[in-house]
Amino acid sequence: MKKFFALAAVVCGCGFTSSGTQVQTETQSVPARHGTVIADGCLLDPWQMEILETNSAKLVIHDVVLDCLLPHADGTVTPADASSKLELSNLVAELHDMGYGVSFAASFVTDNGYVYDGTQTAKELSDPTWIANVATNIAALVNDSAADAVDLDLELLPASAKANVTQLVSAVGARVRPAKKLNVFLPPSIQAPSDVPGGDAFDVPTLASKVDRFRVMTLDYSGNHAGPTIDSGWAVDAYRFAQGQTSSATFDVSFPLYGNDYTTTGQGGVRFTTYLEALGLADTFHATAQRGSTQELFLDYTDEGKNSHELWYDDAQSTLVTLGAWDGKTIPATVGVTFYGFGAEDPALWDAIAEATK
Repeated sequence: MKKFFALAAVVCGCGFTSSGTQVQTETQSVPARHGTVIADGCLLDPWQMEILETNSAKLVIHDVVLDCLLPHADGTVTPADASSKLELSNLVAELHDMGYGVSFAASFVTDNGYVYDGTQTAKELSDPTWIANVATNIAALVNDSAADAVDLDLELLPASAKANVTQLVSAVGARVRPAKKLNVFLPPSIQAPSDVPGGDAFDVPTLASKVDRFRVMTLDYSGNHAGPTIDSGWAVDAYRFAQGQTSSATFDVSFPLYGNDYTTTGQGGVRFTTYLEALGLADTFHATAQRGSTQELFLDYTDEGKNSHELWYDDAQSTLVTLGAWDGKTIPATVGVTFYGFGAEDPALWDAIAEATK
């Protein structure tokens, strides 16, 4: 789920209609849930820190996950240099002072970039020595920095890796629990065999006793086809399928704070965008955002190269609609929400959720 955001994206006097930013909370209420934000990298920028200092954020967000640990093919885990580890420790202390729990996420990607290669990771997982070294090094980073938890993000694995995934989770858990918590990102399967890549690599019933929380990654609903980044009903189905495999686990559903910009003619594929960039694109290309059936925003525009785009993203209003659909009868109040892509969201989001939370 690794994303990259240009947080200093186009910010201008945007000619964007008020329907794209207005928040209506008079009839919308949101159940109180355990909230977590996931941020890319080992550091937070000044804007992210400013958000976390607000009373609204403190009402909605309980934990901050820094997605920054990188296991390598030789069993090492970075960051490993003294200066980076000191910066991490200082950030953890600062977040603790604000009242947040802090977790480090380890993303199992290629050594030379943030690309998930299931075949490579499966090969690494087949080596017990590699598992032991990675588990030891992850635990050292978490313990030395006084972080509260570790999250494991393994993607695109073949079903044959299932037993080795369990071994890795067990090895990390043996080194950090119960003093620290251990959480696992879970592909959003809604059936068995899984309907999503990598879903069959997770033995949920066995893992349930070894982890503190499963984060069901209900993101990128439309895949490579232009459409919404989240579907509330699909997220419910994914949670219920996972929960149906164990009665003892704690779960989160996930909500994307980023948008997806699809190039519908020409080359370009799918590109991740921020809310503020969407406003800038609307202004630059004189386009007007419209709302879909569940209030999500979409923007059709043509770029300088005459390529057509369809950009889908959420604002505070559409986010409240989805969170409100997850009422206590649909998803129990014990299920949390993981917000992925902290810093890419509508600046009005946290105030809106805090005001709507009942």
